Amino acid sequence: MEVSSEDEGWAVLNGGVRLDAGLYVFTDATANGGVGVVVVRMPVAENADPQILEPACSSSVVQILDAKPIAGIDSAQAVEALGRLRNILAEMVALYEALNQLLVREDVVAGSEITIVHDYFGVSAWMQAGAPPDAAMRIDPGYYEASFKKHAWAPAKDPTISAVIAACWELVSRKQLLLVFRHQPGHRSEAAGIHHFVRFNKMADELADQGSGRPSSATS
Repeated sequence: MEVSSEDEGWAVLNGGVRLDAGLYVFTDATANGGVGVVVVRMPVAENADPQILEPACSSSVVQILDAKPIAGIDSAQAVEALGRLRNILAEMVALYEALNQLLVREDVVAGSEITIVHDYFGVSAWMQAGAPPDAAMRIDPGYYEASFKKHAWAPAKDPTISAVIAACWELVSRKQLLLVFRHQPGHRSEAAGIHHFVRFNKMADELADQGSGRPSSATS
């Protein structure tokens, strides 16, 4: 089992890496436009198991943007942008789909704190770069300390990515959500012990593969 730090390795061996109580959304995407979203609630009760909330999402960039259009992006533009941007666009659309799901959930009330777990670092970096002045977000560094995570990104120059980011923040504002972003490297394993972040990232990855129409590439 690959880990990102000594602390993470010891945590796995000493009972596992477990979610704290709260609501989590795991997002992933593929280069050809598959999207996977898993919503997980960790109860407050001691020794509780994480609960996967239905429905999990296995879809595609084109399907999502057809069902939930973003101003300035029509179907032809989405296909063209996906050809250029590949997983960059798909990962941001996965976040857009996740936020749409949160808006319609009755158990997500105004002001809720939601942890977004993603394996493409650009999800949090682009959202931070494009955040409006009154946006409520923070970064949970987790165990993964890469040098590029310490430097803020400039706002996205691509108009399609910018439109998706703006649409995401508009959705956040409707319920005044507090977003906490946590980067979880993909394609890791729970072979050595419990690791909830790995488990649900893998599930989102498998759903994204299904949404793209290809066999799952997730490793065990």
